[in-house]
Amino acid sequence: MLINTSRGALVATSDVIDGLDGLDSGQIGYFGCDVYEQERGVFFYNRSTNKPNDRVLAQLMKNPNVLITPHQAFATHEAITNIAQTTCNNIHAWANSLSAKNEL
Repeated sequence: MLINTSRGALVATSDVIDGLDGLDSGQIGYFGCDVYEQERGVFFYNRSTNKPNDRVLAQLMKNPNVLITPHQAFATHEAITNIAQTTCNNIHAWANSLSAKNEL
């Protein structure tokens, strides 16, 4: 079983399908991901009538041993609160000519 919840490009998805370690070879019994290297514009939209034109994604989605979800690990109460607090702190620092602790 291979699970990718890190970054889309960490796993070459086409290799999962077509390569030696692909699903067809049996070396990977199951594949799950919430990231995909070509995901921009794919997730978080109603695609019921407008399917993405992506051969690799289509091959993954038709395989019963594959589970794909949109990347939403950030969508917890704690994570959204932290994002909002950090954003407000950064705006406050900028508005008052102060240095933000996470300034680059």
